[in-house]
Parts: sequence; structure tokens; C-alpha cells
Amino acid sequence: MKLSQLLKSLIVVNPLWCLFIQPVVANELEQKQGNSQLELSAKPSIRAADLLAQETTATVVKITGVKLNPTVAGLEVVLESDLTSTVVPVTRTEGNLFIAELKNAVLTLPEGQGFQAINPAAGITRVSVTQVNETTIEVSVVGTEKTPTATVKVTEATMAQQPAPTESIEGEEEIVATGEQETGYRVPNASTATKTDTPIRDIPASIQVIPREVIRDQGATNIRETLRNVSGVTYSSSSGNRGERFVLRGFEAEQFENGFRNDFFSSRTQRELAHIQQVEVLKGPASILFGRVEPSGVVNFVTKQPLLEPLYELGFTAGSFSFFRPTADLSGPITKDKNLAYRFNIAYENAGSFRDRVQSDRIFLAPSLSWQISPDTKFSFDVTHLRDKRPIDRGIVVLSNNQIANIPISRVLGDPTQQEDFTETRATLALEHRFSSNISLKSAFRYTNATEDGPGCTLQIFDASNDDQNYPVSQCFGRQDYNRPLA
Repeated sequence: MKLSQLLKSLIVVNPLWCLFIQPVVANELEQKQGNSQLELSAKPSIRAADLLAQETTATVVKITGVKLNPTVAGLEVVLESDLTSTVVPVTRTEGNLFIAELKNAVLTLPEGQGFQAINPAAGITRVSVTQVNETTIEVSVVGTEKTPTATVKVTEATMAQQPAPTESIEGEEEIVATGEQETGYRVPNASTATKTDTPIRDIPASIQVIPREVIRDQGATNIRETLRNVSGVTYSSSSGNRGERFVLRGFEAEQFENGFRNDFFSSRTQRELAHIQQVEVLKGPASILFGRVEPSGVVNFVTKQPLLEPLYELGFTAGSFSFFRPTADLSGPITKDKNLAYRFNIAYENAGSFRDRVQSDRIFLAPSLSWQISPDTKFSFDVTHLRDKRPIDRGIVVLSNNQIANIPISRVLGDPTQQEDFTETRATLALEHRFSSNISLKSAFRYTNATEDGPGCTLQIFDASNDDQNYPVSQCFGRQDYNRPLA
């Protein structure tokens, strides 16, 4: 077994905090031989801590210079290093912003600070290279109107100073990242399966990730449209047009938000997509990480986080049955040193339905703040408020012979003008501290207040019929309040 694989399996989980040991790059011998494995012997003079320290020291790359070369497609960012690089960045996109993170790398520029360039090429307004913590470098490229096409190249400083040869230089590694292809739909990492930043290819489980780019390009406005991208996930029920439930591998899939459970008592109505960055689906048992869950798997919604580069995105969707939905996504730094950043998502939706006289109306607000207290400590505060009004609609009836009644699918067996009023307010506090490049501590607390006020059922059919013609109906009114702290 490789040492890096052994370290990936060490996860300590506590209801109040989690200790993460992230994977590290294999040792120098493994880098040279490719598929060779490290054998652990019983010699008392060798300790895991010593091996880990040797690996970390050997793989840290020093970035000594930054060069920008405009190309026909976009821009080439050249990072000059002190040795042959094995650093592979993790990339993501946010609107017109492309970000690449390089682990086990440090900036050692002559000026002693980060790098920034304004309007370096056509269609690109800014390029910045910053040290976000002691061993992580972030390269951000901001496009004028869309996600830019960029090439991030890590090469030795001595080689970078020589004229470009006609053939590729041995030891040079080039990563081409474009917002529409490589970084758009491909997500290399997911935290749902292990709660660590482990590449999906190294996890022996079935994981599918739906990134924001897919959600945006499809024009999805609800969870049903999003989860259709995942094989084996089937829409189950809505509890009378309330929420959205899904079946995975024969059982109802548990839903989570950033690792916190979203059950009937904390999420009363349909989930809002406006502040969802990506959806991660883990198929198979996950109770070791998420507590009591069904053996089918989990659906985890990862929310948007404040950005260090300005983002202003407006959207509008219109469709059949008088559907219209404006949205806004605003983010950026608050202070000059970029230690304090914000994000604000807004969505409003008003829609009819193929069902007669059914109308829904919702408004959603989600402000969030992120404070980088130190290079290794980060504090975040998120608030979401959802107001949703829609009628209870339990569909059409099934006859005694298990056949659907021969009535129009648009027929509503009730009073659709009587609407249920859902209100959901949620606040989340999160603190993350990195002790080293491989060990970090994450702690979070969430409080949810949810109410449901209205008829609950409006002359709805609640029982079977003896003759398939006369059905007993019921009507009820009331208010339900739920308060749910989670840590």
C-alpha cells in the first residue's frame, strides 16, 4: 500500500468537529519510478511522521517568477519554479472568473508579494497570483464578458529564460484550462465521499458531481432538473407539491447541505438553486461519515462561497405557463488586502403550472461573509432566507383496480387558490484552521427556523372509494414551526 493511500484512510469524525488528514504526493522514489510502491517495514527507527515530513519537504515548489504571454486563444501564464514541477492545479470557474490552485507551492518573488497584471490581453481584465496559505498558490484570471481561455505552465526558471525550442522540454508540465471544456464540466475533487480534498479518481466509491457550469448551461431552476444528470436517481414524491424527494438504489436518498442534514424538519419546501455551487451524489452506504442515513447514498449540496475577485452576474429565465425568474449573483473583496469578502445571491420566481389555476411565488436571499483571519485560519458566516407560497396539490386519484382515473391531467381535485405559506431562515457559522499542509480542523454550527402556515389540505381526497365515484374529502388548517440547531 502506498503511504499516500494509507494517509487518505485516516479520518476522525466527531459530531462537533472533524480532523482531516489530506493526501500528500508520493515520495521521491515513487515520483521517479511511477508505479512503484512504498513498502512499510517494522523497523523501529522509521516513523510515519518522519516519512510525512520528508515527503512534504521534497514536494514543495518555489515559484520565483511570473510571466504572461498573450496567445491567439487567450493568455499563457508561466510560473517559473526552482525545480522540475510535479504540481497539478485544481481548477474551477465562477461566471467570468477562472481559478487554478497549486498545492505544495510557495511564492518567492523578488518583490516579496503576489503578482498582479491589469488588462494583459484581449478579453482579460486582470491576472493575479497570490499565496492563500503557507503551501497553496492561487492563480485567478478574470475575463471581460465570459470565462477566459488560459494556459498555466509551470517550468524551471533556467529553462524559462532560454529561447523556446521547437520541441517540448523534458520535465516541463503544461496544464491547459478552459472554462467551457476542461474546467467547466470536469470536477476532479469532491468532499462528500471522504470529507477531504481527495481526487475522485483515488476514491473507491461511485461519485458523480454536477458543477455550476452544467446547472447554468442547462438553465435548471430546480433540483429535479439538476439530478436528471445522475444515473440511477429517480424523482420520488413531493408531499403534495411541497419538497422534492429522490430514490437512489431502491431507497430514498438523504439530502445534505455542506455536510449538514436537510430533513423534513429543517427544509420544509423545495430547495433553491440560486446559491448552489455544485451537487455531489455519493452512491452506496455513507453512514460512517454522515450518521444515520439510508444505504442508498447521499445527495450533498455545496453552496457558493465569497470570491476574492469581483463578480457581478445577472440572469433572467422565462418559460411556459407564465414562468419568469430573475436572479443576481454578486461577490468580491471588501478590504484592500482581500481578507474580508462577501457574496450575495438573490432570486425571485413566479410561475403558473400545467395544473389548472395552480400558481407559485417565491423569493430567496442569501448573503455571506468570509474572513481570512490569518493565512491558515478562515471564518465564514452565511444566511439564507426563503419565502415560498404554493398550493397543496396531491395529484389525481387511482381507482380500485390500480388504474388512473380517466380525467384530464390538468384537473386539480381541491381549491388551488388556498396557498401554503413556507418561510425558512438559516444561519451557518464555520471556522477552519490549517495546522499544516496535510492537517486541518473544520467546525461548523447551523441554526434553522422554518414555518408552514396555511390550509395544509384543501378539500383533498384522503381515502379510497367503494364505487370509484364518491370519495371522502377532508380540509384542515394550521401552523407548524420548527427550530433546529445542528453542529
